[in-house]
Order: sequence, then structure tokens, then C-alpha cells
Amino acid sequence: MYALFPLVLARFARPSVVRTQSWLVDAAIKPLAILLVAMSLVVGTATADELFSIDPATDELVRIDAPTGIVTVVGTITHDMSNTMDLTFHEGFVYAVIARTPFPATAWDLVQIDPVTGLKVNASPVTGVPMDVVESLTSLGGDLMIGFGNTGTSFTSDQIAIIDTAGNVDPLSVASYPGTDTDGMATSPQHQLIGVDYENGANSFSGFRQVPATPAPIGGYNSGHALNDLEFCGSHLYGISANGQAIHRIDPTDGSLLKTRALQPSNGLVGLAKTPPSCGRVFSVDTDSNRLVTIDQASGFVSDVGGIGFIMAEKTDLAFHQGKLYAVTESVPLSDYRLLEIDCQTGAMVGSALPITWGGGLVVNVESLTSVGDELIVGFGDLPPLEYIANRLGVIVPSTGLIISSIDYTSFNADFDALATDRYGQIFSSQQWFTNTSIDLYETDRIPVNHTLLGKEPHSSDAWEANDMTFCHDQLLGIDRDATNGPMLHRIDSTNGAFLSSTKLTPPLELSGLAVCRPVCGPLYSVNPATDELIRLEPETGDHLVIGQIIGHNMSQMTDLAFHRGSFYALTATTETGPYTAWDLVEINPDTGAMISAVPVTATPPVTVAEGLTSVGDDLVIGFGTSTTPNLGEKLGILGLDGVIDPASVVDHLSFTADYDGLGTDPSGQIFGMNAFASSNINESDRLPSSYTPKGGDSAYDLATDIEFCGSSLFAIDAAPKSLYRVDERDGSVIGSAAYDSSLALYGLAARVPYHNDLVLIQDPLVAGQSATFRVYGGEPGESVYLLLSLAGIGNGPCFFGNTFCLDLLPAINLFGPFKTNCCGFAEWTVQIPGNTQNIPIYSQVIILRPPGANSVKSNAVCMIIK
Repeated sequence: MYALFPLVLARFARPSVVRTQSWLVDAAIKPLAILLVAMSLVVGTATADELFSIDPATDELVRIDAPTGIVTVVGTITHDMSNTMDLTFHEGFVYAVIARTPFPATAWDLVQIDPVTGLKVNASPVTGVPMDVVESLTSLGGDLMIGFGNTGTSFTSDQIAIIDTAGNVDPLSVASYPGTDTDGMATSPQHQLIGVDYENGANSFSGFRQVPATPAPIGGYNSGHALNDLEFCGSHLYGISANGQAIHRIDPTDGSLLKTRALQPSNGLVGLAKTPPSCGRVFSVDTDSNRLVTIDQASGFVSDVGGIGFIMAEKTDLAFHQGKLYAVTESVPLSDYRLLEIDCQTGAMVGSALPITWGGGLVVNVESLTSVGDELIVGFGDLPPLEYIANRLGVIVPSTGLIISSIDYTSFNADFDALATDRYGQIFSSQQWFTNTSIDLYETDRIPVNHTLLGKEPHSSDAWEANDMTFCHDQLLGIDRDATNGPMLHRIDSTNGAFLSSTKLTPPLELSGLAVCRPVCGPLYSVNPATDELIRLEPETGDHLVIGQIIGHNMSQMTDLAFHRGSFYALTATTETGPYTAWDLVEINPDTGAMISAVPVTATPPVTVAEGLTSVGDDLVIGFGTSTTPNLGEKLGILGLDGVIDPASVVDHLSFTADYDGLGTDPSGQIFGMNAFASSNINESDRLPSSYTPKGGDSAYDLATDIEFCGSSLFAIDAAPKSLYRVDERDGSVIGSAAYDSSLALYGLAARVPYHNDLVLIQDPLVAGQSATFRVYGGEPGESVYLLLSLAGIGNGPCFFGNTFCLDLLPAINLFGPFKTNCCGFAEWTVQIPGNTQNIPIYSQVIILRPPGANSVKSNAVCMIIK
């Protein structure tokens, strides 16, 4: 396991059994057709990473899949949107600005739209300042910003101001930029305004660090595509054509055009809006009613989940750990503290509330909780005269409540009122001073021995009561019980502690604790080239499972692996000894290890080395070389599934002395390359970076063969120390390590993640008389998962819902379940394999049924023979 604390005295295995059932002899198993006809379907939720636009010809709100350009209708707005100018997402709703008459117009409306249904919520006239033209709208922090003009030149939006959701423009906020025209605006993840101006056949972009400020030119391009709006999807900047027929990917650093996709279908869309990056549901506790609740991070709306069944004190903290929700709370003031597991679907306490004890002495205060790697970390105190000081960080055992190791921070004058952990494993804490004038934000080492003051958020009257914080992706959130204007959710700058924006809670409940579920990292795949075997690795433990032998291709010179659009690929040389002059792209069945196909990798000039492979959006990217220098892969290019490297895509990094021994892609689409003994971060410029920045490495991994992101963590596989490393992507240093079997020397690393709406089914080997665990990745929280079983085989199975949803198992098909996905969209259960069933082939698949049926999703089909 990954040792993140040096004082850990014991390790406790993650409980994996969610539910156990007898298999094949369960009388409750029902035929699949009965289920599909009789069951009531569960509504699936929309994904968060979506661009919205408006079809003014039909008054419809639509969604755009940015990488593909595919357009789907959300619903009819029930308002005349024929003169739509721009839209944005703000505080849980889509807002659009429209002209009341055909352009040019002098009167404008602000329309509020429900992003789930597409229905109009409200429409208000834009008032406060005179306007000849309104062309741009964006959300900046907690403010809605509008770009307009009132100079009499009908097509020049050279002013920016704050507008509230009722359409009132604040005259005091008006900032004028003569000579600038913001035809569209977007807000970057760094809270910078980006504006586009289309004049004389060219788009030019400017950045506004703050308002008012002098716009700084960024760059531009001239390709005949006039843009009328901009929007960020994470770190990616998109623009929509003025004719509404195409979406364009733009480099936000220089304004250059990276890629164009036709919108399909499109009647001529207008505007772009993007929901803020979602980390799923944000959980908290209403200590007045002892209930678990969720908070909409955009709007501040509080929704009830259910009663906990235990009295929760104001001093309550929450944290997700290994997919489960835990809470610490004060049961009896200054004498009794409890650790609870809470069912995040129902709110109910699981089992009993465990007394928190410490083998090293007295516990007089427990205030905070967070998860780091495979450890659950608690902030607590052992100073009887200072009962409200949490001066220690310790590892607490979820199954017992025992604190098994701790570090004393008394010498640092630390008080861990709230804890949060970023995706690098770095711990952040906040400390509320008794003077109630400021809140201090600290950063603590991954192996905490000291901490650093990052900054303060001052308040004139009463400080925000920092009873908990959590990270939503890279955004730090804080919950505030006693703000001046009522309970608030704050977005905090993790570099200095300043508030970026604040949202009032509705209703204004005084909540305690804050937690979100991080992405679950599924299994990793590697290859043992000595035996041609496909190996599955558990990322937390290094435990390995041999899936099967890759029959039909020699894998002795395999270099890299990647999952791409749901399929699994490997790069390998076709000769057993070097120098290698021929390379194949091999598709492999990840459930059995069987080779599906192999095609030669070709390019002009010929490929002399092919060592890196990764999937970026809809492209498969290869790291390769064409020089006579042995083993130097200094180029990146897009590799077709026919094995041909697109010559127009090739980027030469020879001048940077790059060598792509392995490639990986982070969740934002940024490519990372590994160079022999160190990981190198590559600055992303579309999918094929034109430059890269070395980030360093670590002597711990001296023969690393590949890197891969799983969830939000970066891993490296090492064939010499035979270890799997979790790596800090910022500097290449090792965060933790797990040794796998000493008999293996593994090459290549790939994380299996769901592709689009597909599920991923992973199952243990089936052994007669023993139990086997099944895992499903890729569902929405709280969905019902059904396991389908067949003895007939895999093929074109029965279809349902007007032949829009077809199974991959041959009838007769039985099922059992349902099993509920947890708050991370992950489900796991264990079944008992009956005895005397050896050598029976079992074919399995899982499904989640979503209305109207055609939206249902299925997993990969798996065949295993009972041993």
C-alpha cells in the first residue's frame, strides 16, 4: 500500500464485500425480458461537462459535445429566442440575452433558463444604462458580466459591466474600452475574462485580468470563421461560428485555431454556455435536524438526503474515503467523540457510531477529517487545558475508531479546524482565530511534519466559521455557518486563502462538514513480455491478476498500452531483438487477453522507434522516432487505427531532447511524457504539444516504462524494482509506492475508464466453491445495476426499446440484482460460486436502465470459465 505517513503502525485492508449472493442457484433470478417490460426506469442525470447553445429557429436549448460537435436537444425554452445574442451559465441556470426586435435593437431582455428541462424560468428587461448593442455575457466569480455598447455604433460592444439576475446593470461597474469590441466573452479557470472581436475576416482575442483594466492582446487567427461567442470547458477554449454551423477549439495562450468540428445537426446555433466543473454531489450535515444534505455548488440550493439516526454536533466534519462517507462528531461536549459511516444514498448511519480512541493518550477534541491515499486522517487534540485546539494529525482506522499514529503540531501553534486534501495528496487546513477577524489557510506536507501559512481571509465583523473544507477537482470549497449574510458556500483561492466567490445557502441552514466523492480509480493493466501475459494491477496495493495470454502476437518487445474509445491497444516491435525496425499496433481484449487484430505502424519517413501511446479526446497519440539514433522517440503524432501516422499531425520535439518512453493524459487532456528515468510534463497545445516543460523525476523509479493517469492520480510502472509508483505530476517525485510480484517485470500501463456512456465491468476469476467480486465503473450516483448471465455465449443479443438498446449476450439470459451504485457511480458486490461447476463457461454483462429506454447503458461482455 502507499505509505503516506511514516508513523503508521498497522494496515487494514479495504472491505470489498458489499453484498453476497449465491450464484446460478438463486431462485430469485428473473428472466431479462420480464425486467425490461415490468420495471419502472430510474432517471439518469446529465453529465456536467457540457456546452449549451440555443437554436433560435426552434427556441430550443441544446447541448453540444465539444470534441465531436454532436448536438442534442434539451427542451423548448417557451420564449421567443429568435434574436438571441449570447448566453452563459451562472449560479445553476443558463442566462441568455436577447434583442426584443431584430438587430439593430434598443431594448434587451435577460432570459433565465432551466438547464435540465430547457424551460424558461424568468425573463427580465435589461435596465440601468442605455445600450445600442448587447453582444456578450459571462459569469466571473460571483458576478454576471455583460458586454455592450452605447456609442451609436451598432456593432461595437466596448463596455463591460455587472448585471444582476433580474436584468439590472450596475452603472458604477461600467468599464469602457474604446476601440475594443467584445463580440463574445468567456471566463478562464484562472478567472480571467477573454473577449473575441471579429473584424475584416479575422478573430482577435484579448484578456482582461480584472474589470476595469486595460485589455491585453492575446492573438488571433484568420480562417474565415467568424466567432460570436467563447466558452471554456476546463482548460479548453471553444468558440462557436457566427453562422452557428461549427465549433472551434482555440489555444487560449495565443488565440490560434487548433481544431474545427461541424455541428451536427445544426439549424444555426447561437452562443455557448458551460456548467462549472462538477465533482458530483457536495455533502454536508444539518446539525439542527441531524440529517445529511447536499449542496448545489452553483446555486447554493440545499437538498435533503435523509436522517442520520444520530445526534450530530455543530463540530461535525465529513470526508469520503475509499468510496465511503465518514463523519466525526462530538457526542458529549469535551469528553466523547464518535466516528460514523453514513450511507450517502439514504443519509442513514451504517452500523454504530464508534468511540474515537487514541493509544497514545487522551482525546479531548476532534474537529476535522480528510482522506489521503489509503489513509483516513483526523485532526484532534490532546491538550486538556485547551479543549478546542486540534494540535495533532493522526491516522484513524474506519472499522474501529482507533487513532493508530499521529504527529504533534503544538510547536507550530497549529489548530486543525478544517482539513481538505488536493489531488496531489497535499493537506490543507484552516484555523479560525478566537478574535473572529480572520481565517488562516495552511498547507501541510503529504507526510506532515510541518505546515506553511498561505494567507488569510479577513473579515470586519465575524469570521467565517471554517468548520470544513473540501476540494472539488482543483477548486477549494469552504462551508460557513455564521457569515454576515447568512450561511454561505465559499470558493477559496488555495494559494492565498482569499475568497474567489461566495454563494448563499438556500434555505439558510447552518450546516457542518463538507465532502465530495473523488473519481474512483479502476484497475490498471500491464503486460509481462516474458510470458506474453496481460496483467491486471490494483492501484492501491500492487496486487496482480493474470488475465490471460496474448495469443497470436509476440509481446516480448511491447512498449506502451492505452485504452482508446473503449478499446485496448498495445505498441510492440515485431522482432525479438534490436535494432527494431518494424512496429505493430495490436488490439487486445482486456477481459481475456486475446489478440483481436494487429496492423503495422507506418509513417514517412519510416518509424525507427515507437514507444509511447495515449488517448487524448478522440485521437490516439503516439510517441515515436524516425531518426537513426537508437531508441529516441522525439516525435508526437496522431495514430490511425489502421496504423498510419497522420503526417499533418506530427510535431518534432528533437530540439527539446524529448524521448517519449511512455505517455499518459490527465483528466483535462494534457499530455505527459516519460523520459527514461524521469517524468516530463508537456505543455498542452491542442492534442499535439509544440513544446514541453520538464518537471523532474525521482531516483526511486530507475527503469520506469510507462506512466498513466487513473482517476486524478499519476502512476508509473517500473520493471526493475518491480513497483507501481504514485507520482506527483508537478515535479515527478514519488508520493507512494506498491511492490507487485517479484517474479514479474512489467511493461506498459493503461487505466480502464468508461468511454462516454458505457459501463466497465471487472470481475474476479470464477472458482467453484469460492466467492468472486464484481465491480462496475461509470454509473451515476444511486443507480440500479443489474448483472446479466448467459450460458449460450457472446453475440448479437436481444434488442429492446424499438431496437435502440441491444445486449451482447445470447439468450437465454437471466439476471440478479439490483445493486446500487455509490456516490461515486461505482458498484461492487461479491457472489458465491457453487461447487461442482468447474469448466462451465459463464458469459456476463451489466446494464443500467434509463428512460426512455434508448438511454440505457451496458458494459463490456465478459466470458470466464469456472475453474
